Amino acid sequence: RSLLCLCDVFRALARRGRASDDAVHVPYRNSVLTRLLQRPLSGTGKCLVVANVAPDQAQETNATLRFAADVSNIATNAPTKHVAKRNVLRARSANVTRPRKR
Repeated sequence: RSLLCLCDVFRALARRGRASDDAVHVPYRNSVLTRLLQRPLSGTGKCLVVANVAPDQAQETNATLRFAADVSNIATNAPTKHVAKRNVLRARSANVTRPRKR
């Protein structure tokens, strides 16, 4: 059931990418697996999908290749975060505590 729900999420994300509109509902809450993968799949992370095909099973291979084509159409809009180096150094130096003298 969880893998079927994950397939539904991938298809919805592919439709959203083709429509270039956020009006497509993505069913993240249909299973525990899709709830756990919501952040990586919604664009705030990276995801890798490996499709395994077998030449002797034509129907399953065809379905797998269709699924892989749907997944490859997913476009994520991961926000980019630009931080000035000076601010990063200040934050890091504020977090570092000096050893205490005994």
